[in-house]
Amino acid sequence: MLVSNTCSRKYSGVLVVESCNAIDKEALVEFKREVKNPFPWQQTLPTWVPTTDCCAKWRGVTCDPATGRVVGIELVGYFDESGLDPWFGQLQGTLSPFLGNLTYLRVLNLKAQASLSGPIPPELAGSIPLDIGKLRGLKHIDLSYNHICGIIPYSIGNNLSQLQALFLNHNNLSGTIPDSIGNNLSQLQVFFLDHNNLRGSIPTSIGNLRALRYLHLDHNQLIGVIPNTIGKISLLQNLYLNYNRLSGPIPSSIYDLNLLNILNLGHNNLTGTIPSNLLTNNKLQVFDVSGNQLSGKIPPHNSSRFQASAFSQNAGLCGAPLLLPCKPF
Repeated sequence: MLVSNTCSRKYSGVLVVESCNAIDKEALVEFKREVKNPFPWQQTLPTWVPTTDCCAKWRGVTCDPATGRVVGIELVGYFDESGLDPWFGQLQGTLSPFLGNLTYLRVLNLKAQASLSGPIPPELAGSIPLDIGKLRGLKHIDLSYNHICGIIPYSIGNNLSQLQALFLNHNNLSGTIPDSIGNNLSQLQVFFLDHNNLRGSIPTSIGNLRALRYLHLDHNQLIGVIPNTIGKISLLQNLYLNYNRLSGPIPSSIYDLNLLNILNLGHNNLTGTIPSNLLTNNKLQVFDVSGNQLSGKIPPHNSSRFQASAFSQNAGLCGAPLLLPCKPF
């Protein structure tokens, strides 16, 4: 005998037969309660009507048809260059802790819900709920281009072992990058924290992210040295650490990143010399160490790949492609 996954609930006297899980629907209703559409002529999430099936009728919600559990929320604030998504516009408000009840969630994409396009000021604010660590099945989180503030929850690194992409860039996040980030994220491939207000050092545990391909930590206020463990991320292709306050030498272990094609260390307080073998990586197409305190002779390299601007604003550097010749010893 087949057992149906559907259930029925009453909203304002109307009986609704639905496939959407009751716990998930309640969490979505609470999420909607905490946000609003800033355009007075538009309703907030107009298809999210309690008397309808959230799996079948609610735009931006994806469910597993076999279980009726919510596996995706995708409410992107815009579609293309023409402007905001006409269905969603922009959402103002805070992230509800009830999101932590969506235990089957795989994708959470709220990108650019507070973008600066149009006359409406960005308002999606608040902190990342600590309960996000309960969503152990999450594979994709995109909260970029909002006004999310507060710290990065420690639970993200400890609990979200299936996470493959984490976009928290272009927000107002503060505090440090938690050490837990390297504890249990063995599947993480994309990690964007750029354009925030993060402080402290880059944790050495970041070297445990062996599946990582894209690491963007630029435009923060990070201090300390670049950890030598970064050379253990053998699949890394893009590394952006520019516009921070990093100091010390460029670790020679970066040479071990054989797949690296973009390395931007510009505008920090790095000292010492450029490792002699660093520029021999044939995969490396974009390289920038401008605006540091590096010294010594620029190592031999293919001058057609790297222009003088990549080495500029380092008073102690000399040799091609800079016009400043090195003094003989």
